[in-house]
Amino acid sequence: MWFELVDRNGEPLGPADKLHGPLGDVADFRRALKDSRSNSADLDGVEASLLKVYKDRKTYISRIALATNDPIAPFGKQMETALIVEVPKVWFQLVDGGTRRPLEDAVCLPLANLRVEKLREAAKAKFSELFPKTVKASDLKVYESWEEYNKRTGGIPLLTDSSIENFGKSRETALIVEVPKVWFQLVDGGTRRPLEDAVCLPLANLRVEKLREAAKAKFSELFPKTVKASDLKVYESWEEYNKRTGGIP
Repeated sequence: MWFELVDRNGEPLGPADKLHGPLGDVADFRRALKDSRSNSADLDGVEASLLKVYKDRKTYISRIALATNDPIAPFGKQMETALIVEVPKVWFQLVDGGTRRPLEDAVCLPLANLRVEKLREAAKAKFSELFPKTVKASDLKVYESWEEYNKRTGGIPLLTDSSIENFGKSRETALIVEVPKVWFQLVDGGTRRPLEDAVCLPLANLRVEKLREAAKAKFSELFPKTVKASDLKVYESWEEYNKRTGGIP
């Protein structure tokens, strides 16, 4: 039985190949294919049940996949009419929200459900050692591309329940997953001099109130007991802070 592995762009992941032995339905075919490619990087981490099987290239273009219990024997009898097997992997790149620079090279992961929520969970699991403990999967922002992320306006992240079916199909079109971080510097209000070097902290909610709370928690030993988080003044930049008027917090 002839088949051809393709990525989500429909590009071949290698030459057409052949499976031998009696196979009853699509489920049998998936299992046999996975077993025969146990050392294949293309199928690494991909469960057999996630593979989408099409009877030929024509039905693949029409996106008419075979059902799990459909008989498989009538198909793939010749190389020219090989079954098309799509490997459902999504490309994404992890970015530091503070510096807006990549934390890692673009990678691809298998996803059963092509939605933002599932990508966040997969990214968090894949790079758990890079995430501060306070950052949850739901805090991550997902953008459809570098182009969208780098817009002057900051770009618009995809909604939690948004489909990513049309995104992340290749390394060049990888989705952007931003780890929310904010840089700030603590300053003495009396001397107007830095108390510490600038640092960055993860913030799920990018509001002044949350930054005050995070700064207070981070440098609790530097604060007099009488100073509450709500007492802290936050300025958008050194330039604003150093204005002759004292700046507008």
